[in-house]
Amino acid sequence: MGACISIVTAASLLVLAPAPTDAAVEEPLTATAPAPPVEPASPVERRRVTALRATGASLLGVGGASLVTSFVLFGVANAAAHRVADGSSPGPIGFPSARWRDLAPDERLAQRATIAARTLAVVGPLMMIAGAITLGIGNQRRRDLRERRVAWSPRGLALRW
Repeated sequence: MGACISIVTAASLLVLAPAPTDAAVEEPLTATAPAPPVEPASPVERRRVTALRATGASLLGVGGASLVTSFVLFGVANAAAHRVADGSSPGPIGFPSARWRDLAPDERLAQRATIAARTLAVVGPLMMIAGAITLGIGNQRRRDLRERRVAWSPRGLALRW
């Protein structure tokens, strides 16, 4: 029974003891030495990051433009192919004199426009993917170049960026 009383007495002392205040726990503010300055990134590295971002944006833009151009060229090739088909097929009364013309230029245009459109339809998205990757790498390196410092503050370590 004596052991129980001592435990209860110790517990009651802990409950009845005043809670420490923030003023009593905090140490007085003292001046601390500033953290050593962080070396900024070299101008060469900043130029590389800027070049990466510009190259990525350019590739993205040129890839998009080539994709749009491929759609336009598909339309040109389709129109030229229709002209060839209309000129080489007889109308309801045969081949009228207005339909007799040289169809070779339209045929060449249809073939060349189709080749160019297919090429740009493949190259355009590849350039866009390469541009997006390059732009992402440039943005990541740009984030890495920001100044980050770890300094002592009155309440402990502080990370500043």
